[in-house]
Amino acid sequence: TIPARLISQFTTDNVPSNGVFLNKKRNDILPVAKYTCMLNTYSSSEMSIERTNSGIPSSNDVQYNCMFQNLWTKDRHPNEFPEIAAAHWTKQVLASHNIRYSMWSEGSLANDAVETLAEAGGIADILKDLQERDNSYDIGYDKYLYVQDPSVYFEPLEMTSEKRYISAITKLAPSPDWFSGFHDFDAVNEDRNTWYEEFVIPVYPYDAGTEDGDTYTTSNLPSNPRRPITQFTINNLPENEIFLNDNKNEILPVASYTCTISASSLSKEVKEKEEVKVAVTLVLLLRLP
Repeated sequence: TIPARLISQFTTDNVPSNGVFLNKKRNDILPVAKYTCMLNTYSSSEMSIERTNSGIPSSNDVQYNCMFQNLWTKDRHPNEFPEIAAAHWTKQVLASHNIRYSMWSEGSLANDAVETLAEAGGIADILKDLQERDNSYDIGYDKYLYVQDPSVYFEPLEMTSEKRYISAITKLAPSPDWFSGFHDFDAVNEDRNTWYEEFVIPVYPYDAGTEDGDTYTTSNLPSNPRRPITQFTINNLPENEIFLNDNKNEILPVASYTCTISASSLSKEVKEKEEVKVAVTLVLLLRLP
């Protein structure tokens, strides 16, 4: 078009004589599309997290003792539940980190490290990434569900004011590419600027979007194209209603993580400031007559 004209929206006042875009009654131009945007968050977990406050300032360094509790059972998730001797969680990774690191998040495509864990239970690539960033982490070893104790206990997890976020991931096995965990939980109460004394996070099953399959099998075709990581909900279940409870109205958590402060100390920066204050005080005292 010469000369170029300004961008303009088609309206009933400026449509061409052929009435393009007008509705049948020729009195309105209806929308041609609709965009729906949803906030990506671990919504089911987020709404159910139990938090207990402490009086420990977030400037302190802390350690958390964390425990994983299995809730994935035939009673709670009866549809096509695997043989109890085969059902298990693979090695688990629990890590503290800063806000710049992301282990995984729903709505995003799984990276190669998450794909390896979700399909085969491998954790080497995730650990390599954590080590390169000098993040604190611990590994919970394979947990077969026929053992008497359904819990996994982690070594103390070190947290600082910068590395105040916690993420976890583990595979449900056998399965195509299903996993569970949580990501980017802030262990600091921002309103009080203190660490949480304890928090309990229920976790739900996720599809990594890298391998096809709708039941507890491991030999499946790769997803082409890959799909974003998605939490299983009653609205997106396959026809076999995998993970649905007996009442067929809810997907119950498959596990929970409980973390409790076990130790607290002044951070390196605060210690240095305190040491300077002490040194200055000593100098002033020495100068007194």
